[in-house]
Amino acid sequence: MPRSLHVAFSISLLVLINSCGSDHVGGPPFGPALRIVLGAGVTDTVDAHAVPLVVEVREQGGKPDSRSLVRFESQTVTNSPNPLFDAGVFVCPAPPCAAGFFAASSDSTDAQGRATVGVRLGHKAGKWYVRITVPELGLADSVSYTVLPGAPAGVRALTADTALDLGEKTTVQGRVVDRYENVRTESTTLAPGPAAAVTIDPATSTVTARDVGTQWVFPRFFDFYDSTRVRVLPSGRLLVWSALEKVVRLIDINGRNERTIVSNVWSALGANAQFDPTRRRITLQNASDPGGTNGNSDEIIVVDTTGAPRRDLGSALGFDGIMTTRQTADGTLFVVARRSSDASHPDWSLWRIDADNSITFLAYLPDVAPYNGGADISHTGSKVVFAANTATFPPDLYVMDVASGSTKLIDKGFSPRWSPQDDWLAYLTAIDGTGTAMVANTDGTIRISLGSETFSQGFGWSPDGKYVIGHSAEGNELQIVRFADGAHVTIFFRSPTGFHDYSQPDWR
Repeated sequence: MPRSLHVAFSISLLVLINSCGSDHVGGPPFGPALRIVLGAGVTDTVDAHAVPLVVEVREQGGKPDSRSLVRFESQTVTNSPNPLFDAGVFVCPAPPCAAGFFAASSDSTDAQGRATVGVRLGHKAGKWYVRITVPELGLADSVSYTVLPGAPAGVRALTADTALDLGEKTTVQGRVVDRYENVRTESTTLAPGPAAAVTIDPATSTVTARDVGTQWVFPRFFDFYDSTRVRVLPSGRLLVWSALEKVVRLIDINGRNERTIVSNVWSALGANAQFDPTRRRITLQNASDPGGTNGNSDEIIVVDTTGAPRRDLGSALGFDGIMTTRQTADGTLFVVARRSSDASHPDWSLWRIDADNSITFLAYLPDVAPYNGGADISHTGSKVVFAANTATFPPDLYVMDVASGSTKLIDKGFSPRWSPQDDWLAYLTAIDGTGTAMVANTDGTIRISLGSETFSQGFGWSPDGKYVIGHSAEGNELQIVRFADGAHVTIFFRSPTGFHDYSQPDWR
């Protein structure tokens, strides 16, 4: 076909196609439409006034729609407790949005088919959306806004508390935030508080544990700073009792390697679980009838932590109250207990229990105070320290030589515990269930206060005799105090629902 005829044929075909199938004169059949005129893609800081958001609505055929209501709804912050007042972007009927904040607004289209709302960026950094709908025409669209953090307004430490073993290192950092806690990109520096438990490398914010104790460190950014606590812990493994959970457990001081030793353990005087000199076997006491009238412990449990069968000494002993136990390296048990059915020795006394469970009376403890941990037996069984004469407060604290029966007044106090070397005594100084801690030598000529920390009844010593550990009267935590200088550190143990309340600790 000649080129001129081909062009003419093509034009005629286009005209024919465009004229078929439509009775609309003057153009194609446009449907309703929604178009963003102004305000798309804004990026600015929190609280900034953005340009108004303007949209245009066209009705069927492409003419401006001057009769429709346009709704503007802002995306709210996830899980916000106040969704109407905590939007990612605020919209208002008339710009600028100076008074009041709204998560939704609406406007009717004008003669040009346009609707307008004011926009103010919200308090939360991030990308947020405003959804635009025209319900009458079934139209919808959205516009995004990028909210940036505001000016620096503070510093927040990333962790509130860090526990380190001696010699361990970690990085302690903070973050710079604006007035709404949005995180900025600047880095913080780290400065130490007074104390010498840790050293700090300012260039890397690395903290190194140098000495047992607690030290505050401060992430900083110019004049802004926050504080975080670093606790340096001695190494060791603890034997602890939970009155609430009724369990005796082994757990590392740093909270690792938790292991339940015995369950269903409770008595009014506590479990008073202790290691023997081998640090392998454990003795503890239990009430066979914890729901009875007084809940006094009347049975002894001996457990070998290596997995050997345990030894249960129950009703055959005839005890109706057990205050404390001590097992020597050869397996002999010494017990401060009451045996009311024994006509010859019905009151609190020291007894020996041999491997065949035979019982021997050793010494009567005059006027002993039946408190939780009111007495303790030396590691050889040759001496007993006990609180007596409850008419005075605190009671008198005596050391008895078992062989001679002689006693020596040490101080006023209760809840005594022998050091592993039997050369010092730790005890409390009050009688209302809690008190500050003291340490004295065995004849009472040297007495040393361990500071103002208050403890509940029940102490333990580190195997080397350098530290005393007890249950803090302030909450679900244990306090470790260094005997030589009073340096102390708090330890606590997390549980799925909070913290374990462990007490009456012993240490290996």
